[in-house]
Amino acid sequence: MGTCGTRCLGHDGAAAAAYRNDVAVQNYIDNTGVQVADVVIAFQQMEKKSLADVKVLATGKNFDYLCWDLMRRPRNFLKKTRCARGNCAGDVEGD
Repeated sequence: MGTCGTRCLGHDGAAAAAYRNDVAVQNYIDNTGVQVADVVIAFQQMEKKSLADVKVLATGKNFDYLCWDLMRRPRNFLKKTRCARGNCAGDVEGD
């Protein structure tokens, strides 16, 4: 319940503050496989970026904000295309 409760409180608090235009909400990216896989899927399959392209972007300003924005996009893309997130997660982890 701890993680679920914290997530619900954080989500609801952020949604209430965003509704009042008090904050801009950004999702936190850590080392979890699903989040990393979603960013990779967004770069590779949705944005059609090569590894070289991403390396150039990574040296620029605000790469973290770009990843935050990209992380949210694959969910609907995966539903529409019926692609498997698991394949990407395995590639990222080197399996």
